Amino acid sequence: MKRFAAMHDCPLLIVRARTAVVTAGRSAAAYAFLREADFAGTPFSDCRSQLSKNPNHFVVERVQRLLPDAHVVKAFNTVGNAFMFRPSFPGGPPDMFFCGNDADAKQKVATILKDFGWGIVDVGGIESSRYLEAMCLVWVLSAIQTNSWNQAFKLLKK
Repeated sequence: MKRFAAMHDCPLLIVRARTAVVTAGRSAAAYAFLREADFAGTPFSDCRSQLSKNPNHFVVERVQRLLPDAHVVKAFNTVGNAFMFRPSFPGGPPDMFFCGNDADAKQKVATILKDFGWGIVDVGGIESSRYLEAMCLVWVLSAIQTNSWNQAFKLLKK
């Protein structure tokens, strides 16, 4: 990956060697950074969501187009940042939903999720990211209605 002078402007957090996680920024500068960095073959997790009314703009699909050689995985977008690491809830560990096209990258992100304390739910290919972005909106609307951002999703199975 190239070096950047202003790392405070960098929208990435490197979680493990050669695994990148985008944590903020949908600005032109953020996309310019992504275009300049070398992510070929890198598992790349995007936790941002499009919170606009444009039904045809999905953040992670745009990132995959910008970085065709990166292995993009959508994850971490259905919970607030305070609970991304070691989430603790009365009902037990919540589940993190994720998707992507590359099986190896998804396995690496799944391992990170488990290490961070999450149950995991793989919902398929990168095209499923639009549904995870909609889940973020459900999470936000619920938080507004209850005036509490201390919540996460759990998929119950029988």
